[in-house]
Amino acid sequence: MTSQEAALALFKFSANLRNTLRSDVSKDDCSLSLERFRCLQYLRDIHGATLTQASEGLGISPSSLCIMLKKLEQEGLVSRNRDTADRRVVRYAVSPAALDRLDEYTQKHLALLVQRLERVPAEDRQRLVSALDEINRVLSISM
Repeated sequence: MTSQEAALALFKFSANLRNTLRSDVSKDDCSLSLERFRCLQYLRDIHGATLTQASEGLGISPSSLCIMLKKLEQEGLVSRNRDTADRRVVRYAVSPAALDRLDEYTQKHLALLVQRLERVPAEDRQRLVSALDEINRVLSISM
């Protein structure tokens, strides 16, 4: 298999996983798209960020992210705070309500994946996890 073929297979897998999670879980919770989930998760994991930091970290244009953050703020999921050291800098952080929502969203997705994986023999699940570990290792290699 060529690198091109492997890349295409990985790309197709990524799209399939994204579509599966969107279609099966999002029916219950349309208000938290995968993109909004990623944004909240990112802000939680790095304990807040400026618009530029979040834009670069998420790979979303600043203008699109600004619109998303404004909506998340209106819903009480994100707070917008001035930096104490430099009042010109605005930092975004997740609210306690967002932490609850992230947990709920994660649990729904995990339940879906567990349900699907229960149909797979334990030996195959172990091979799958090993393959995913290798994919994560390959993706973390710096260019």
